[in-house]
Amino acid sequence: MKRVLSALSLFLLFSQQIGGCASPYPIAKVTLHVVNQDGEPVSDAKISAGFWMGNENLSAYPNKDGFVSFRSPVIGDAVFSNELLYHPVRNPDAKDKYYLTIFRLHYGSPSKDTRDGKWQPWNPTIEMVLKERINPIPMYANERQRNEPIPERNQWCGFDMTKNAWVSPYGIGEHADVEICHEWDGKEGKEYTGSTLKLRFPDKGAGCYAVRHNYEKMYDSIVFKSPYHAVPSKIALKELKFYEKYNPETKRFDRHLFPDGTVYIFRTRTRFDGNGRLVGAHYGKIYQPYALIFGFWRGGSYIRLPFYLNPTENDTNLEFDPERNLLKNVRGYVDP
Repeated sequence: MKRVLSALSLFLLFSQQIGGCASPYPIAKVTLHVVNQDGEPVSDAKISAGFWMGNENLSAYPNKDGFVSFRSPVIGDAVFSNELLYHPVRNPDAKDKYYLTIFRLHYGSPSKDTRDGKWQPWNPTIEMVLKERINPIPMYANERQRNEPIPERNQWCGFDMTKNAWVSPYGIGEHADVEICHEWDGKEGKEYTGSTLKLRFPDKGAGCYAVRHNYEKMYDSIVFKSPYHAVPSKIALKELKFYEKYNPETKRFDRHLFPDGTVYIFRTRTRFDGNGRLVGAHYGKIYQPYALIFGFWRGGSYIRLPFYLNPTENDTNLEFDPERNLLKNVRGYVDP
């Protein structure tokens, strides 16, 4: 009985230490420099912080220069985010000024990264970028995280983004904004040695360019990942290629898949005047899917292609309003 009481007493003391001022874990201090997309200080967004096995419900506003600090015992992850407004039933149209941003820091090796009970480096200053809502617009948008079957292997198959469908002879689509070809060697299972997925923009003068957002891998979520506008002069790539190929020397697959942190900005549905000058086009973006961009299953191939297409000719705006999706056959929420 004494052993049971002793163990219980230790457990209660341990619990009190975690929730109170004292803690058996090293203390971390972090200063965030909160800025908007233009690098200007943000002071009107409350920042939340949670430290695993420490203080999990901290929040504070940055000062006029955008700085805010948090301090807590921690072992494991510390998560930071901007708080969003509560949208009550009576005010369903309430809008947050900034898009949600979440990032985490990991404190996992006390024996290596602490000194005198403090995590090192002590009180680093880390930039936190909050992107403002400026002008969200309706778009044709489909964040394809489900598998979209490719109608045929080793053939270019056109896809109409305004219809969310393959073009004839595979579907009801009328204009191929992008064409897709899955080059396949005919082997599956243990005999599979790799395949290649190609994307191209068939219209004259159409194409794309890549943008890599400058956010470090610590970021879990930046809801609005793209630039606010397309830059037509940067359109240079006509075709994209992703592949996985078995390397007999290393006995592993060499892969070039969707590059992490990349957004492809594209142009489609181009129009030219009698002198060959580009006078009309539509702009859009392709986000990185959460899973692999292509794969195969039961004798067929599939693609995941999160796309967004601006419906207004020559409008370069890429900021999508998820509440005004022009595609009616899309289930679930689509990020901006």
